[in-house]
Formats: sequence, C-alpha cells, structure tokens
Amino acid sequence: LQRILHEDPPVTFYFSSDISRKVNGKDARVMSRFTPVLSSALHFRSLIRKTLGVGSEPLGRADQIQKLRDIIKKQVLEERWAHQQSRQRLVAAVEAEVARRLASEASL
Repeated sequence: LQRILHEDPPVTFYFSSDISRKVNGKDARVMSRFTPVLSSALHFRSLIRKTLGVGSEPLGRADQIQKLRDIIKKQVLEERWAHQQSRQRLVAAVEAEVARRLASEASL
C-alpha cells in the first residue's frame, strides 16, 4: 500500500503552458492542455516555443500550430487515461487492504 501511495500520491498536480508571440502585428497563442506529467508539460513548452519561433524567426504557420495542438491533445489524452488507470488500481488496493484487515479482526 505504501509503495502504491508513493508511486501515485492521492493529490494530483496538472501542468500546462500558455505562450503567445506577436510578430508584425500578428498574434499567435498556444496553450497546452493540462497533463499530470511534468516532463510532458515541459516538452510541450519546448515544442510550442519552437513552433512559434523566437527573436527574429518567423511566426509559425497556422497549420504548424494546429498540428502541434493535435500532437499535444493525443499525448495528454493518453496520459490522463494512464493516470486514471493508476487511480483505479490504487482504489482497488486500498479496498483489498481494508477487507483483509476487517477479515483479520473478525477472526480474533
């Protein structure tokens, strides 16, 4: 039970980035979806910055930005599903431990 709680603590943090850039009067803004995986959120931030460009680089095209959004969406949905599965395993483990302890106390 302690191992499960260590691997998946009961409080979940979600991470996201919201980055915008203005070039020659054109605005572009990309906000990544919220993910429970910090490393993914940091990777998304890097991809967003590369897509939007920096300094004198040109602003990313609309199709590039949309492709990036689609990539982020797909990965976040997979990560949320995996997190949900982990949560369900945690609940099952806690229920099993409670049942085991109740059975043990009843036999005394």
